[in-house]
Amino acid sequence: MDDAIMVRQTARKERAHVTKMRRLFVTADTDRDGRLDRGEWLALCEDPWVKAWLKAQDFDLRDPGILFAALDDGSGTLTAQELVEGTSRMKSEASPMAMVRLVHEVNARVKVIESRLRENPEHNHHT
Repeated sequence: MDDAIMVRQTARKERAHVTKMRRLFVTADTDRDGRLDRGEWLALCEDPWVKAWLKAQDFDLRDPGILFAALDDGSGTLTAQELVEGTSRMKSEASPMAMVRLVHEVNARVKVIESRLRENPEHNHHT
């Protein structure tokens, strides 16, 4: 019973996230071309209410340009779908399990580097 409730709550949260981000997109798309450019995004992020709202959604807006770049697929603009999917991905990447996975990946890479340094001491220059 608890599992079914948890699954429904998760699905409800995901639907709410989609709805919220789509509304945000419509608000930000001031020229109504179906894409947010960097200028539209930065203008939106200057609004104190939007800043507080995004912070409540767990998004750091100290530098909104960094968030835009992280969401952008390289086109220089965001579609509503990119905004929804990108923010959703960021939320899942910031989860405790994602952090545990990241720590393990970093530790594994450090071990590989340490191993290579032990194997090739001549490349180990101390200054």
